[in-house]
Amino acid sequence: MSSTAGLSTSSHTNSVNRNPNKFSRTGSKAASVLSKRPTHECFGSIVTVEVGPEQRSFAIHKDLLCFYSDYFRAAFNGSFKEAAEGKISLPDCDAKIFYIFN
Repeated sequence: MSSTAGLSTSSHTNSVNRNPNKFSRTGSKAASVLSKRPTHECFGSIVTVEVGPEQRSFAIHKDLLCFYSDYFRAAFNGSFKEAAEGKISLPDCDAKIFYIFN
């Protein structure tokens, strides 16, 4: 194990791909997804997201969640009970994440 500037590494870190070009492509892909803006069509129906062990309830535009998240897109547009009820429970998530929607 070696140490550089207070950081320790071990031999298993040598297997990590350190190709900066690959990282750049991945980073730009993520940035391009986040740079897309939802249209006015994303502000239609409202769903309820209950978050954390205390089940803090958030009323959020369904299509806005679905625009940015494959998880919510599948849950609210599939044949799941969440789609039928317009409500999803996420007891293991931190409610702080969802305060951006209020």
